[in-house]
Order: sequence, then C-alpha cells, then structure tokens
Amino acid sequence: MGKDNKKKKNKSTVKDYADDLDPNVMTGGWDPEGTWHRIHGDGKSRSGGKWHMETLKSKNISKDKDGDNSKYYARLKEDSRNVLETFGPWLAEPSVATIVDAVKAWAK
Repeated sequence: MGKDNKKKKNKSTVKDYADDLDPNVMTGGWDPEGTWHRIHGDGKSRSGGKWHMETLKSKNISKDKDGDNSKYYARLKEDSRNVLETFGPWLAEPSVATIVDAVKAWAK
C-alpha cells in the first residue's frame, strides 16, 4: 500500500499563531479606506493559512474641524472566511505592535 497523499491537518491553535506574531517583521496598510487589507509577515504560511489578520480604516463620512475622524480596526480571520474577533476602534492609526498586543491579549 502507498503512502496516504492527504495533506496533514494543521494542529496549531490560534494561541500558537498569536504567540508567534512579531510586530518587527509585520507590515500592513490602511488605504484605500473602507477596504480590508491583509497584514504581511503575520505567519500565515507557518499556520498553513489557517489564520490571518486584516486592517481597515473606516470611510471618513464627515470631516470635523480638526480634520480626519476615521476609525481604525483590525480583525483576525480563520480559514479566510470566519471572523474570530474584530479589534478597535482606534481613533488614530495604531502601530502594528498595538494590534499584536490586542490579538495576544485576546488569544490568552
């Protein structure tokens, strides 16, 4: 009998994924606003694509006297379909480290 050619199922957990996040190698974007953007360097390949993170800058419906009033969000998705958690809103653009801290705190 030959080897089973089925792909092995990834047994890592979302906590494993979060623990491996390194904000020093991750990049992401916010524009154009109103669109979710994938974060790069978040370990998608190590997790077999099971989890990934995305960022969103809300559409600025009206500018107040101080300028931009957009809100910033991040979300963690499983299997590219299921949103596990949405983080934010932040009133100013958060650093990748801030997003990673939020994900790690949630995944504990």
